[in-house]
Amino acid sequence: MNRKNPFLFRKDPYHENPFAALGVGSDANTAVIGDRAQRRELMVEQGGQPVAGPELQPGDLVTAAESLQDPVLRLAFDLMHFGFPDIGEDL
Repeated sequence: MNRKNPFLFRKDPYHENPFAALGVGSDANTAVIGDRAQRRELMVEQGGQPVAGPELQPGDLVTAAESLQDPVLRLAFDLMHFGFPDIGEDL
């Protein structure tokens, strides 16, 4: 992951971000993220692919879970994946 630009996950701007790779929502807590990463990592190690898109390598899901522990990265990936919240038409 590129620490200078959180939008470049695995140095590929088109790669699914951690929320998509883990299959969790923006409201997922640490326990859910860790459990999902562990289960999907096992699937990758056994030769499976839990998501469509670029092929995940062993360690990718652990990296994805770790990146969601950083509040700044989590917010960046949240905005990139789920979009900006609707703040109304008043602006």
